[in-house]
Amino acid sequence: MKSQQSIPAAYSGLPPFLSEWKASPGHKRFLRKYERRQLREGKSPAAAKRARLEFAYLIKQIAIRGTLWEQEIRMAIHTDRRALRNLRYFVKKDQNCPKLESEFNLIVMLSMWAHAQDWNSDRSEMRGHRRRFIPRDEFLLFLRQRGANGATHGELITDKVWQDYAMYSSELRMMGFKIETTQIKTSGGNRDCRFVLKEEPKRHKLVTKREEFARIAKAIQNLGRPPWLREVWRLTSTMARMEAGFDRHQKEESAAARLKQTFEDDLVRLAGTHLKRMTYLMGLADATAHNLKNPASLLGERLFVRLQRRRYPRRKV
Repeated sequence: MKSQQSIPAAYSGLPPFLSEWKASPGHKRFLRKYERRQLREGKSPAAAKRARLEFAYLIKQIAIRGTLWEQEIRMAIHTDRRALRNLRYFVKKDQNCPKLESEFNLIVMLSMWAHAQDWNSDRSEMRGHRRRFIPRDEFLLFLRQRGANGATHGELITDKVWQDYAMYSSELRMMGFKIETTQIKTSGGNRDCRFVLKEEPKRHKLVTKREEFARIAKAIQNLGRPPWLREVWRLTSTMARMEAGFDRHQKEESAAARLKQTFEDDLVRLAGTHLKRMTYLMGLADATAHNLKNPASLLGERLFVRLQRRRYPRRKV
């Protein structure tokens, strides 16, 4: 547990409503139950009391400084000069709240947005899931997730999903992606290759399986549905409809995705005409939350393009 002295000086000036924080009756009841549970588990009265006091201190720190997720994002912002300027701009813009309170609220919103889908098993980019995109784009998402750590040849061929990774990698390179290959030595003294995604083209739209199946079915239909391709046309048409049903079900059932979009809408509304400032903060929060090696500027640019298109569908970004 971090001590009070380990907290940076930037957070030392607390407004009165935080410096005078006291445990509520509900907190006190919870702490008493926690101490009794420690006694039932066989701890001595002194150890149980010490555990209760440490837990009470942790609750107070969370109420004052935020959760560990929020503290990590705050530290990342305060160590990034550009992010700190953007944060101070939004804090200064909101004159109705005390300075630290409005900063605290903004960091809470950024943290909740960045972690909104962590508990959701349907998250398409960061968790195990029913693979929604074509294999090439799934491999691209895998490399994005790995960031600067990349993936080795041994890891890729061990996983059955990526045994054809060389074909996907070649296709991505032809599309303008820069994938760096370096020779490394393993712990056993053998040689291996590491693949790291370095650069991406400015605009690349991920292709879903539904779109790919629909494209193949349409191409066969434009050929006049020749007999030797008629069975393929039926299969691809059926698969396109099935994938469309899966996508619709995922959109309807993903409560975490709706929650993330709600936080996103609030942040966009707060940003107003300064969307680039907010998307840089969001990119830094996302990189910190998921330990990504991608620069915050790159993540912020992607967010800016996506949110700008959502706000102004007919405007070119």
